[in-house]
Amino acid sequence: MTIMAVYLVNAATKQDYDDVKDAIGWENDPPDGALLHFVGFDKEGACSIELWESEAQFEAYRRDRYDPACEQAGLGRLEARVLEVHNAAAAGPVETYVPILDAARLRPRAAVGEQFEHGVGGGL
Repeated sequence: MTIMAVYLVNAATKQDYDDVKDAIGWENDPPDGALLHFVGFDKEGACSIELWESEAQFEAYRRDRYDPACEQAGLGRLEARVLEVHNAAAAGPVETYVPILDAARLRPRAAVGEQFEHGVGGGL
């Protein structure tokens, strides 16, 4: 079952995010089951939304890579809201909507647009 994980992290900075991202190494070694990752910032902090093929794969990533990186960055263990994906739609390749994305960098094993050809992951 495809899931989405949503993190709202008050007072997180872009530097905090970059420190965690660098420790995880997502771009060079994407976690098994990861489909998409987006993060945005406003005056209150950060919001991260991720799509995963399964909750089990998300939990393994969180346990083995995410939580240790957050601890190392001094953020502690961050809580995610995990929801079953009910619908996912894209009118075209994701990089169309976020021009700064480089699909090969985001997920080297497959083009981002391919994730939506037959539904997200295999869960829909």
